[in-house]
Amino acid sequence: MAARDGLAARRRALGLTQDTLAEALQVERSTVARWEQGTSAPRPWHRRRLAQVLELAPDQLAPLIDSAAPTPMPVPTADGEHWEDPAGLKPSRPALRADADYVESIRQDGRRLVELDINYGGDDVTRLAVRAFKSAYQRLASGLYVRSVEQDLRAAVGELGQIAAWIAYDADRQPLARQLTNEALLLSRLAGDRHMELFELGQLAMQSVHLGRSGEALSVADEVIDSDPRSARVAAVFRVRRARALAQLGQGSRALNELDRAESMLSDGSDRDPDWTWWVDPSELAWHRAMSLASLDDLPAAVEQFQRAWELRPPSAIRARYNDAAHLLEAQVAVAAWRDAEATMGEALAGADDVRSSRTMALLRQVARKIERLSEGLPSTLSDSAHELSRVIEA
Repeated sequence: MAARDGLAARRRALGLTQDTLAEALQVERSTVARWEQGTSAPRPWHRRRLAQVLELAPDQLAPLIDSAAPTPMPVPTADGEHWEDPAGLKPSRPALRADADYVESIRQDGRRLVELDINYGGDDVTRLAVRAFKSAYQRLASGLYVRSVEQDLRAAVGELGQIAAWIAYDADRQPLARQLTNEALLLSRLAGDRHMELFELGQLAMQSVHLGRSGEALSVADEVIDSDPRSARVAAVFRVRRARALAQLGQGSRALNELDRAESMLSDGSDRDPDWTWWVDPSELAWHRAMSLASLDDLPAAVEQFQRAWELRPPSAIRARYNDAAHLLEAQVAVAAWRDAEATMGEALAGADDVRSSRTMALLRQVARKIERLSEGLPSTLSDSAHELSRVIEA
């Protein structure tokens, strides 16, 4: 029996139809059918819920959905008439009217872009992500689609736009990220995709925090929280956004209280939680607590939380662990914890060889320069590592 046949067999063994499984996962029945046929694979945030519904551990689910390697992401050629993979391996079908298969291909593109960003960072992926989004958006705007898929196509293009926006944010291309998020937000609202709209609002609030626009971030978070979202995990996301903004405004007790409330909400998840909330976990909450404490100038406590975030982060989250190490190193240097900084420097160097994320590299560049200025009296190995880090980043 093929692995994909096993996915259907497991569903049938539990007495589930494709319709009931699709309803439980909040996807179309045709999506479940394509998973079982092996023509597409569930996105990472679908897998957690799929494993729960099929009563399987994640490692038991993986062989049922990962047997077929994903096809290369299609991108348009210069003449705009045909599609080919980025490596130029072979041309695909001509540009026809978009149908349900095309909508699913957009979602597959998004899944592959997420995986690329997780493993390599946003710098090298941004151009491809924006190109994929603009191509899909052009198909939508030109009306080259089957009318029956119009709403699903809008929703899929909106989601792809938001993925491109996040990747641009990671690459520290902030104006581009804001533009993409606003375009994605419009598409999601036109499609009636409230779940994705909340994701986009969450990204807007997070970018506002990153840019120091605390009042703007607070307004977005308050608007969503006051609308009483049904999902506990969605509420947790926006309480984290509110906490970060409050910390930047110097309101420490209120900020930490919001973080405590967000943490308690994590245990109250339900079937109403959107797929995109998969990343809200203890490691992410620890990181945001650390960032809030750093904003409040409580650097010893921030060091402890950055360390906790790094330890809780799964090894597969390569880019996130690199980012954790960068912030942990910055905090350790700030409190002159040189011995600990030596160990963290090794993690930062390892990540710098693998991940290209301008947002994180900008932070590491500042830390390396600070260590070089303070080199007298520091462990020689730390100073040498700072020089090496600068070299790797600038390479």
